Amino acid sequence: ITGVQLEAGSTASSFAHENVADTLQKCQRYYYSISEAQIGGATLFGIGTFYDGSDLRVIVNLPVTMRATPTIESSSTTDDFRLLNAGGSDYFTEIVSAGGNYRTAAHLYKGGLSGTGGQSGVLISGTTGIAYIGFKSEL
Repeated sequence: ITGVQLEAGSTASSFAHENVADTLQKCQRYYYSISEAQIGGATLFGIGTFYDGSDLRVIVNLPVTMRATPTIESSSTTDDFRLLNAGGSDYFTEIVSAGGNYRTAAHLYKGGLSGTGGQSGVLISGTTGIAYIGFKSEL
């Protein structure tokens, strides 16, 4: 059933129509994800910088301001993620948050990689076809 609006009381108001884009933005305040399933293939998650020789930091801009600082979740199958940099590439299993109090962007962190401090790296999907990163700001 669609197009139904229930109201309390004896007086009906005109039907409240809301476009899909507005509804989506309201939902994304609570949860947003980037995944290979949505894109239908290789996925770019973000571009970052090596803090030192092994710690990659990536900033992901979120499409709307989240309700609160989001927590990060990610798929965790072996080789879900891949880092490309001037020194080659690394495959790895999961992403973690580096913290920070951001509602418009997420600060992702992955340690144990090979790189050079100040060097950039591109975070993409790996070989599994199921990689995703989710940002939760639920009640």
